[in-house]
This record gives sequence, structure tokens and C-alpha cells, in this order.
Amino acid sequence: LDTPRVLAFFAAVDERAAADAAAPDDLRRGVRELTTRVCSLLDYHARIEASSDPDTIADLYCETIRAQDESPDLRVAWLQNLAAKHEQYQQWEEAAQCNIFIALMVSRYLSEVCHMQLGLGDFSALTPNLNTELTQLGDCTAPDAAQQYQSDVWSLESLVVLLQRAYTYLRTGGHYEQCIEVLSLLTTIWKRERNYARMMETLTESTTVCQAIVEQERENKLFARYYRVAFHGPLAGELQDREFIYKRPPKCVLSTIQQEIRDSLLDKVGGN
Repeated sequence: LDTPRVLAFFAAVDERAAADAAAPDDLRRGVRELTTRVCSLLDYHARIEASSDPDTIADLYCETIRAQDESPDLRVAWLQNLAAKHEQYQQWEEAAQCNIFIALMVSRYLSEVCHMQLGLGDFSALTPNLNTELTQLGDCTAPDAAQQYQSDVWSLESLVVLLQRAYTYLRTGGHYEQCIEVLSLLTTIWKRERNYARMMETLTESTTVCQAIVEQERENKLFARYYRVAFHGPLAGELQDREFIYKRPPKCVLSTIQQEIRDSLLDKVGGN
């Protein structure tokens, strides 16, 4: 994708529409909004492609998602892409959180638009630090609201799939306490649907996870490690003077994350 040429094309379209005195104001305003949105997305895409640092990429994705405040479908699509990135880097908890964010949006949609009372709450027990900016639905009562929810994700079936996918990521990463919370949400859904066979399967899985938690506690419970990393110097590039908090598994030592960051920077700038 030749981003500069595409950006120049949309800039020319915007200028032509603005200069057309015969065009209705609504049309010119619509063209301006469309070209601005497309150019913004292309800019984010180019910055993401140019970066090799996983945390910077995730940060750029979040900026993009926040910018789609009037398009829930686009926000879902970018969250799905971010989940795929986290999966690529085996960041299981982060990948799960992306699916949980989407699941919360779907739950709110089913409640506010379809008036389907699921009794799932606000997911606060599962994500105490939930970023509400990423899960806002916008005005569901607006005249064009139906056009904003054309994705297949806005259904109870998709909600179940999202929670199951989040559970798989969390189980893979060994985040058993959060697994219990996800299974609790699924149990609530099966109870509402009177699907007692699926409910029994979920409760059995909950028992298995609880057993894993007990075994883990017997062996001394291990928490994730957090490293505060600041980037300075001529090789830092766009990371210059920026700080990040890196979350890593319990067994990750300082030398490991140092090598990881060093390799990431070398891949980006080359050299030794």
C-alpha cells in the first residue's frame, strides 16, 4: 500500500468537494468526515507497520480504537486485530482482554438495543481496570444506529464464542482466577437459556480449574513480574524518552527482558 499517494488522493478529494460551491453543505461535510477518518486510519496503519516493538504496536492499536467512537463495528475489528497481535507474541492475558472488551460491548448491545437481560453485570470482577473508552457503544437510539451494527458479532452466539475464546487464552497463560470469572459468566448464560447440558460442562470445567488453583497454591503462588523500561538515546527513534510497563511471566528474569528489548531494537534499526 502506497500510503503517501493514497493520502494525497483523499486530500485532493476533500479539496475538490470543499471548492465545489454547487455541492450541498451536508455532502461537503460528509466528504470531509470520511476523508479525515480514512486518512487517520491509514496513518495509524503506517505507524503500526513501521514499529517492531510489541508494546508500541499495542499502544497504537488502542489509539486507533479510541478514535472509532462513532463506529462500533470498526472498533470491534481493530480489537480483533489487536488480539491476533497479542496471540502472535504469546501474550495470552492481553489477547483474552481484547475478547473480553468485545464481549462487554456485545453484552451492552444486547441489553440496550435488544432488551435482552443477561444478568452479566459490567464485567468488573473480571477486568477491574476495564478501559471504558474501548467499550463504549455510542448512541444506540440514533436514526442511523442500525448501520453501525452490521457485523455478525452483535449476537448472543458471538458473545458465547468471545467468552470461550477468552477462557482459552487465559487457560493457556495459566491465569486460573480469571478463568473462573469467565466460566461464571458462561454459566449465567446457560442458566438463562436453560441449556443445562452446557451448564453442566461449564461447571465441570470450573471444578478442574479450581483444582489447578489449589495445586498452584500448594506449590507457592507465583505472580507476574513487572518491569519499568525507559528508552533514551539515538537508537530509540519514536520511543525516545517514552516509558512502558512490561508484564512478563513469573520466571522471566531481568536479563531475559533486556535481551528481548535489545533484539527488538536491533531488528528495527539494524547493526550490532
